[in-house]
Amino acid sequence: MSATGTDPSIWSVLLPVLVGGGLTLLGVALGPAITQWLESRSASQTTRIQRFEELLSLLQQHDDWLTMMRLVQAYGEKHDLPPEPLPKAFAISAIFFPEFLPDLRKIDSATRAYSLWMARAAQRRLEGKISEINDGFDAIYLSYAKTHQDARDRVIGHAVSQKGKV
Repeated sequence: MSATGTDPSIWSVLLPVLVGGGLTLLGVALGPAITQWLESRSASQTTRIQRFEELLSLLQQHDDWLTMMRLVQAYGEKHDLPPEPLPKAFAISAIFFPEFLPDLRKIDSATRAYSLWMARAAQRRLEGKISEINDGFDAIYLSYAKTHQDARDRVIGHAVSQKGKV
């Protein structure tokens, strides 16, 4: 017996039991929180990947939509136009990828210039100036196409640089 009245051999048995019990209680208390945090992080990453894919898709849809708009406005073809995809791309970018907002603004600006050309081409068509419908098309389209391609390349480059972990 020691001076405190306890046998030192009791602590050699009791200490591992107390430490083991404490670790078990800590695991029971923290385990679910850690699991929840890891699951939430994984779900968040999955959502970002889905939104990134959607953003890329919307950029392509916007290009297709603009081509269809040109056929309708400038040339008078009959097509059902879906809603413009660019506003949805802005929303996704604002929430998940604000670094792409300047690129989308450039696309929007180029789209507005292209739309103005379409309105003028439509006016020429309505005035019967058929031979003048395409005046200025090459310059305005090349400007829009370069802006669109640059933005798409930047978005794709981001994914490549992040090795798909957008």
